[in-house]
Amino acid sequence: MVERLSASIESGEPLPSIAELAAYAHLSEFHFMRVYRALAGESLGAAIQRLRLQHAVHLLKHTDKPVTEIAACVGYETPQAFAK
Repeated sequence: MVERLSASIESGEPLPSIAELAAYAHLSEFHFMRVYRALAGESLGAAIQRLRLQHAVHLLKHTDKPVTEIAACVGYETPQAFAK
């Protein structure tokens, strides 16, 4: 799951929905969320935020893109949301 989310973030594609992830795992949405948290040790939302920030750090270190562009590339709607 993490690889699938990370690939979506890195490519700039929309993130898969919870329903899509749950279907991929052959679980109901509710059960998927419970199992994901138990196995990963963090919620799906926390994992997505962590992956976005990791990719943003990589882009900040290895590109000359402005922060506003990087924020948009990793899925934040505004630079202010990225700064929080």
